Amino acid sequence: MGVKIVVNIQYRLSMLFREAVHFVNKVLIDLKKMIRFGIQRIQSNIHKCLFLVKKLGDMIYEFCIQLKSAFWIRVIYTFVGLHLTLFALAFGKYELSVFRLDNKVTNLITLAGGKNLKLALERIPMLQRRKIPIEPKIYNPLSVFYSLNSNYDDVNFEVFNELRFLVISNKYNLSDLNLNGIILRGFGNIRLDHDFNDSKFLNISFIQAGLNHNIFTKGKFIKVDLWGANMENCDLAFSEFYNSSLRSTKFKQSNLCGVKLINTDYTDADFRQANLIGVDLSAMSIVDVCGMLPKLQGAYYNSSQISIINEKQFIFITNQFPSCTKKSFFQPTKFPNGFDPKKEGMIDISDW
Repeated sequence: MGVKIVVNIQYRLSMLFREAVHFVNKVLIDLKKMIRFGIQRIQSNIHKCLFLVKKLGDMIYEFCIQLKSAFWIRVIYTFVGLHLTLFALAFGKYELSVFRLDNKVTNLITLAGGKNLKLALERIPMLQRRKIPIEPKIYNPLSVFYSLNSNYDDVNFEVFNELRFLVISNKYNLSDLNLNGIILRGFGNIRLDHDFNDSKFLNISFIQAGLNHNIFTKGKFIKVDLWGANMENCDLAFSEFYNSSLRSTKFKQSNLCGVKLINTDYTDADFRQANLIGVDLSAMSIVDVCGMLPKLQGAYYNSSQISIINEKQFIFITNQFPSCTKKSFFQPTKFPNGFDPKKEGMIDISDW
């Protein structure tokens, strides 16, 4: 009797894995019909999937042989069959979504290399917001559930980097663009010298864009709308803003030493803990209307002309804002008449 049960289980397991392999092969055939290019990558991943299925099946088979309870064997048989079927379905869905997104990015990069640069760049925010299923793991049933449930779809951060470098490679040709909501976030605290330094932005809309952790030293912003944009932890030393909007822009912990703000609106901008040495803020309103004054708590300024010859000031600037050392002295930070920066919690490095 026991031998018959084992033989029966062995037969059922073999049929189960044949069905799983048949299902994955069917997915592969469907993908071949739908996709003309890039099939080699999908085939490779499908083969890896089949290898993992076979390996898991061998382990479960050996475990089932040692069980004497037919009830638990049926339970394990049912669970494994359901899991493998759902995994194969989730894996095919994930691979197809990744390929489609990669294909769109490749086409966009190709388009940017021709005469349609403007069209290509303006499509970046849309592609960045495109969500794909999370990658299912055969050893994690919960990941399979998340992958099949579209409510857990998320953006692909590898695509973010590819599209970011596409913008960087065209940083001298950025004009007349609508890039609202684009995300060009840098790499944490690791700042690359080739980011956006010396860039020129002309008549560009960056509303609600994510531009934090980037280098914009000596950049020129002409008729640029940065309303609500995130520019925290950026290096904007010696940049120039002309006829631009910085309303509600976040500059927290950014370096703005020597920045020029000409005919530029910075109402409700967040300058907390930023470096404002040598910046002219005299156009700032001192009348708080609905809490729209710039936030300046913890920001650095200089009430008198400073020189980096001063040892303490030199050490501070070198350690915190090294790009400012390219200039040997700074004129005082300017404020409107009647404005007391110390009452706003600002830090005067001229006292050091």
